[in-house]
Amino acid sequence: PIYFWQQTEEDVTVSVRLPEGTTKDDIRFKLTVDCLRVRVGDYAPLLDGQLFAPVDPEASAWTIKDDR
Repeated sequence: PIYFWQQTEEDVTVSVRLPEGTTKDDIRFKLTVDCLRVRVGDYAPLLDGQLFAPVDPEASAWTIKDDR
């Protein structure tokens, strides 16, 4: 799958598979109270959709990990 998530009562972790060679400068990440969008450069979004319940964007973060 392109993405998967893990969830607890307090936290949600969404993992997205990125193309090889992607850097933090390539990532276009947008999180609002009810929507999440992840894209690389100007390409079509890898993930783009409404969230089931409201989130606090100010309490959220994103990171890049190399899990090869």
